[in-house]
Amino acid sequence: MDSLPAPPWTLPPAGDPKARQALCDEAGVHPLVADMLLRRGIADPEAARVFFQPGLDGLHDPFLLKGMDAAVERIARALKSGERIVVSGDYDVDGTTSSALLTHFLRAAGAGPESLEFFIPNRFEHGYGLTPATVDALLERKPALVITVDNGITAVEEVARLRAEGVDTIVTDHHLPRPEGVPPGIVINPLQAGCGYPYKRISGCGVAFKLITALRKRLREQGHWGEELPEPNLKRYLDLVAIATVADVVPLTGENRLLVHHGLIELNAGPRRPGVEALLANGNKARGREDPGRVTSRTIGFRLGPRLNAAGRMKDGALATELLLSEDPARAAELAEVLEHENDNRRTVGDAMFRDAVRRIEEGGLERAAGIVVSSQDFHEGIIGIVASRLVERYHRPVLVLAENGGSWKGSARSVPGIDVTEAIAAGGSLMENYGGHPGAGGCRFDKDRLEEVTSRFQEACGRQAGRAEAPARVLDGQLEPGGLDEALVEQVLRMEPFGHENEEPTFLIEQDALPAPPEVLKERHLKWRVAPGVEMVGWNLAGGHAAEAGAAYRVRLGFNEYRGRKTVQLTVEEARGPA
Repeated sequence: MDSLPAPPWTLPPAGDPKARQALCDEAGVHPLVADMLLRRGIADPEAARVFFQPGLDGLHDPFLLKGMDAAVERIARALKSGERIVVSGDYDVDGTTSSALLTHFLRAAGAGPESLEFFIPNRFEHGYGLTPATVDALLERKPALVITVDNGITAVEEVARLRAEGVDTIVTDHHLPRPEGVPPGIVINPLQAGCGYPYKRISGCGVAFKLITALRKRLREQGHWGEELPEPNLKRYLDLVAIATVADVVPLTGENRLLVHHGLIELNAGPRRPGVEALLANGNKARGREDPGRVTSRTIGFRLGPRLNAAGRMKDGALATELLLSEDPARAAELAEVLEHENDNRRTVGDAMFRDAVRRIEEGGLERAAGIVVSSQDFHEGIIGIVASRLVERYHRPVLVLAENGGSWKGSARSVPGIDVTEAIAAGGSLMENYGGHPGAGGCRFDKDRLEEVTSRFQEACGRQAGRAEAPARVLDGQLEPGGLDEALVEQVLRMEPFGHENEEPTFLIEQDALPAPPEVLKERHLKWRVAPGVEMVGWNLAGGHAAEAGAAYRVRLGFNEYRGRKTVQLTVEEARGPA
């Protein structure tokens, strides 16, 4: 199997000119923006208004979630009687933010330190989710009620064990249940059988937000709120929902887009929670800036998410939840420094692992295999997924990266379009201790002695699917001409935020031959073009290649550069291609 080429660029087909003109006239949008709205199925001015300014009245009733009524009744009873509650999360961003959100709300509802605790499993000690080791740790805390967030839907035996020990359980999750059903007890998951909730793709933190929305209402009906326990403003929790939803790469459509839209408003309106403020300050320091600028979904994806994730990848995910719960700026700054160190460590270790993996692949002649399997006892299991993603970008084929874990190999796989990597992992059958995932990404664990056989089965399964693997064209959102660029166009494009999975940030084609002059070189590494008055284009780390040659083409995103009170339109090169 030869490497798949980088996907070709194509421009979108011309839309209906009458519909485009109607949006331009009635919604006041630029023709490029009108075309982008039409491709998203938005064809009338009112739908455009709702898209640009989604209201919180568009949220679905949380009681439409199966199990919600029983869940809020059980939690309300626990709060009134002072029963001990443990919130059991996960060590990724979705899990740590969910844990912070629910813990913070329960504190606001009157649960004190003696009756409330959160628990985040340690990746290296407990493993992922509600494992037997996690159950052991939960039972040590002697809870009357365990509420899982962002995990637990497949932990049928583990939940049954908690209940056999006299612990009530509420499982809240958004992952796929097992085919044979969900755990016993109360379960809230829009994907479970018989759940009529209209939006099925919400994040784990989104499910937790639905829980506190319903619980606040039920407690209000019971006369719980008053002068001593003022009713919380749920808008103040939307920052956590936004961070989780973007970082967990769930689709930014429907209710998710609405939640992130309003979460970004909270993040920018302030005051921010001390932990988020400290993370942003460290991110700005790393970029050599003092002003954080406007927080966007890109800020979450590239600055907040990686730092929060680093806690669970490298050390202990509980640090991230503690940071998000901290109300002391000094303590938040200390914790943020720990996460900054772990994130730096994650990058350093990840870069070294990637170089080692490339060396092993190319020395072993594995780069032409239908599916690449690379293993080492020195690989860090918290980073194997990141390395697998980078290897897929390099070799354009499925990759399974394995790290030693006791007497087992622990693996993380990533794939290319057309090859279901979890199907390829499943070819290991009974060789696997456990596995799971979806077509683009999966994970597994198996005995160390089975490496050769697992590798063979994985490669054969990828080979059988290889005919389906084609590099799909990347459809750009239009072609730019330097004379047509201004602040009004950029502002309209940015109003389409939040960007993310299934509402991707628009990118456009611009050609070197259309630019008025060649670029200048900055710091021997970067390129900068003067496109038009008040408009510049930057290509980070593009100096020395083909990007400056006549006939080159660029895929760019639009934005602003605000520096020392001066605001200019800035095109950022996402990808450059030399002359054809």
